[in-house]
This record gives sequence, C-alpha cells and structure tokens, in this order.
Amino acid sequence: MWKKTLFIFLFFVLSLQAQENAPFNNFDIESINHWNFKISTVNWESATIKNALDIPYTTFISDIIKGKYNLFLNDSPKKIKGVSYQFATPKCSKNQCSDFYINIITSKSNYFPAYKNNIESANTTFKTQTDTITTTIVNNSDGILSSSKQDLKNIFFGYQNDYYLLQNHPYFKNVGFRFGLGLDIYQYKATISGIEALNSLYIEIHQNNPSQNKTLVNTANIYVTNQLDYLEAALKLKAGVNYIYEFLEKNLVFIGIDLHYGYGAVSYKLKENRINTDFINILNSGTINPLAISAILPQSKLTDGPAFLEIPGYEYYLSYGYKIDPNQIVRVVYRYKQEYHNLKLPKIEPDENINLSAVSQGDLTPVLLSQIKPTGLLPKNSEFVRELGIEYMYKF
Repeated sequence: MWKKTLFIFLFFVLSLQAQENAPFNNFDIESINHWNFKISTVNWESATIKNALDIPYTTFISDIIKGKYNLFLNDSPKKIKGVSYQFATPKCSKNQCSDFYINIITSKSNYFPAYKNNIESANTTFKTQTDTITTTIVNNSDGILSSSKQDLKNIFFGYQNDYYLLQNHPYFKNVGFRFGLGLDIYQYKATISGIEALNSLYIEIHQNNPSQNKTLVNTANIYVTNQLDYLEAALKLKAGVNYIYEFLEKNLVFIGIDLHYGYGAVSYKLKENRINTDFINILNSGTINPLAISAILPQSKLTDGPAFLEIPGYEYYLSYGYKIDPNQIVRVVYRYKQEYHNLKLPKIEPDENINLSAVSQGDLTPVLLSQIKPTGLLPKNSEFVRELGIEYMYKF
C-alpha cells in the first residue's frame, strides 16, 4: 500500500514541477538552518523485548548437563504502540549539513501470558562405615505467569554530516551523501508473576540396608515474582544518501535511505522471589521433613551477567514540508526501520550453591558441574519500527 502511495505522491510532485518555469529544483541547502522538533506515533516490534525473554535459552545446553531443564513460553506482544520525540539542530553551508539530534521513544505497557516449567535434579553419593548412601532430590514445577507491568524505552544520541558534492549538476545538486554515528540505548523492565505448582521428590537409598530407604514427596503452590531489568547499548555507524526537492516555491520533499551497523553490550538482571502459599497447611500437617522445611521459607534467586551485541540494519524515510514563511517549515514525516539484535558470547547464569555436604564426603561432581560455562541458544531477533509524525522547524 505504501509503495502505491509513494508512487502517486512522486508522480504528483513531478507533474507540478513540469508546470513551473523556474529551474529544476532550485533549492538552497542553507535555507534549512532551523531548530527542529518532531513528535510521532510509532508501531514497534521490538527485538529488545524478544531478546530479554529469550535469555533463559542461552544456558539451555549447560543446564541439561547440570541436571536442569528450563522451559519458558510467552506470548509477548509482537507489535506495540509508542511515541517518538526528536530534537535536532542542523547547520548547513553551500555543500554540507551537520546535525546533532536526540531521539526518544517510549512505549505503552502491554500484558502477555506465559507458561514456565522447571526441572532440577541433584544426586549425592557417599559412604559411611556401614552403608553407601545415595540421595536424589528432584524439583519439578509448572506455572502460569503473566506480565503486570512493562516499560520499554529507546534513546538515540546521533551526529551526522550530509555532503552535497554535485553542486554543479542541475538535477543532482541536492543529493546528499550521509555519514554519521550515534549511541543507541534500549531499556526494558518487566514484572512477571504467577502461581507455580511445585512437586518435590526426596529419595534416600541405603544400599547396604534397604530397610532404611526413604521416599518423601512434597507438593506446594508457589507464588513467583520476577523482576526483569534488561539493557542494550550500542555504538552505531551510519552511511546513506538523501535528496531534497522543492516545487512551487513553498513545498519540499525529503527522501533518503541509510544503512547502519552497531556493536555494543548487554546487561541482564532477573531477580526471582518465591513464596510458598501453602506454608500454613505444611506447618499444621505435623509432617516435618527437609522438603517441607525448605518449602516454607521465602526464596530468592538472581540471574545476571553481560553479553556482546551486534546490530545491523537499515532505514528509509519520506517527508513533505511546507514553508509557512522564511523562518518556519512544517513537515509530515514517515520512517521505516528494520534491524537485527544478535547476542554474542553471553555470560549470563544464575547464582548457584555448591552442595558442600557432598563435597565433604568426597563427591566432586558439584564442583565440576559448577565449572561448566553457560552454553545454549543465542537470541537473534528482528526489530521493525514504523513511524508517522509531524515536525516543526523554526529558523534560528
């Protein structure tokens, strides 16, 4: 649809130009020395949200080796609404424009449901004077969670230069070759909570004395709250081409395309708090066992760490401007951006407690497992931004 609209628009512009007696596109670059303020509505499909929710899979393989299995399925919003604000200060000479600008996008909160399944198992074997004892603990939990609060922001500090190198050509003198750089920061915060059904199995086998074998089972409902704080920051380089076209003296068309590449870092922090909602029933049951005691106590777990980030992408833009007077221009702007946020070398894993009782009995398995580096699937997600806004330009 937008391609047809663009074609009709350009055809209309060229038709108007054909009716003029003035030279083709006699636009003076220096006439756009204005302070610019733009506000836009944004349709945003965020790679940042996708990466933040895919982080648990970066340890998928190493978790299996350690006796863990984590599954997190979420129906996170594919498209969200946002508002963009941009302030720019272009300064132009006859053959060059330099521009420092700040662009901020804020999004509305979006709800999404999620399903979580965790399985953790640990084995310990040690010998006494009379027995060889094997202890196995398996925790299996299933939960239905949902996001109650989300906050996604993007801020870009940019500087760019447009070089107009074809000043002697009547048709291409207002073609600019763009080079720039900037700092791109994405911040995502979310609260994800719900109820997990926990089944804990405790088995202790006395191999030389079967009569002492024990099997304990504990079932509980756990209220889980996850506080997620995720940050992506990248330094971006930009190269592109743009064109400014004037017709009927007061009408302007701006069109261009930019390629960009960014490289930076990721910070991930997930704090999980767990509270047993059945602790009163456990206390009143009269059954005291290691599982029941541990289930009563509130628990918290922190998963954090850094990663590297690679962001290739491109964007194109089209706008129509009208000169109210020599000092004021109003523009309608359309921008489309697509890029990929690729995580590299993540070092994100939860805090782990080594089973010291097993180590004290000569079982070094917990120590060896703790040395396994996090290994799994690397998030590689796409981002799409469609922006439609209005810009006011005032000459300084």
